[in-house]
Amino acid sequence: MVESSPLIPAIYVFGDSLVDVGNNNYLNILAKADFPHNGVDFPDQQYTGRFSNGKVVPDFLAEEVGLPLLPPYLSLVDGNGTITNATSFITGVNFASGGSGILNETRLGFNKVQIKNNIEMVEIERDRPMPMSQQIDLYSSVYEYVVEELGSDAAQAHFSKSLLVIVVGSNDLFSYYMTDAHNDTTPQEYVDLMASTFESELKLLYKYGARKFVATAVPLLGCTPSQRMSIPGEECKDEMNYWAGKYNIALRLLLQRLEVDLPGFSYSYADIYAITSDIMQTPSSYGFTEIKAACCGLGPLNALIPCIPLASLCPNRNDHLFWDPFHPTQKVNHIVVDYIFNGSNFTYPINIKELIDKPTKSIGYQYY
Repeated sequence: MVESSPLIPAIYVFGDSLVDVGNNNYLNILAKADFPHNGVDFPDQQYTGRFSNGKVVPDFLAEEVGLPLLPPYLSLVDGNGTITNATSFITGVNFASGGSGILNETRLGFNKVQIKNNIEMVEIERDRPMPMSQQIDLYSSVYEYVVEELGSDAAQAHFSKSLLVIVVGSNDLFSYYMTDAHNDTTPQEYVDLMASTFESELKLLYKYGARKFVATAVPLLGCTPSQRMSIPGEECKDEMNYWAGKYNIALRLLLQRLEVDLPGFSYSYADIYAITSDIMQTPSSYGFTEIKAACCGLGPLNALIPCIPLASLCPNRNDHLFWDPFHPTQKVNHIVVDYIFNGSNFTYPINIKELIDKPTKSIGYQYY
């Protein structure tokens, strides 16, 4: 039997713990998931560093398009930062880092080490998550590698047909509401800063050949177990949800603007906020019986202590919306990909399959 070819050359993933597949395993930080009960429903019950009981969104997306699961970038370099396996650069890499954000200030720590490869030196913060700026630095080195391997013209064709999936912004808003680092900034000013910074980051990725973007909305952050546990009646934090929604509006507007301003720029906006809301309004239609408490944790709503080996574990993860105090279960991740890949209700202006099928025009050596 002949296996079918992948629908696209590669997927490159950026973002935070919602899509981290193990990069934080290689960083000297506390935000890790390389221990049980994480991965209890992953093949062979592997705790790979995914903040989930099983697979996350990039895993299901890779399966949809016929690509192998994307490795974390830091698994492809040795302790000195020298690239040891560049094979995956051609089919896709995951740069996401749990705890990271759009803004550099969203992380903690200061020590630096240098990651070296055959193209250039890249600095990585070893004691705090890698924000978008550093993830883009690593992507730029992958871009240069692919150009050297394939040649400029073929590399441009490769990147213009590949998907860039970006899931980020939640930690920026958590940081605003859960720390005192932004007392001198209004919520509107902060959301505007997030949007303008993200716009610059998208333009930089465009500069490095990217043309097809999947950008996700920030979910209902105020309804995570971590936020509900401190509210009377275990209700959602409405103000946090309000400003998450405001950021999502700004995100859609900037994507529309970039489609006009940048030749060949195309995108699919995945409304995770609306998907989460729909699940919470009609949980039984999705097969959920628990939408407030985490499956894995300790304390009120299993949200006071995160998912550690000594934490309480629910027997049926498919009943729960949330895996731990912040992250959804594997079942939710699968639902999300089903909606945004082929669906029409929660994507704008097109779904991911339509984005993949959208022709990529070329003029000489410039790909649009």
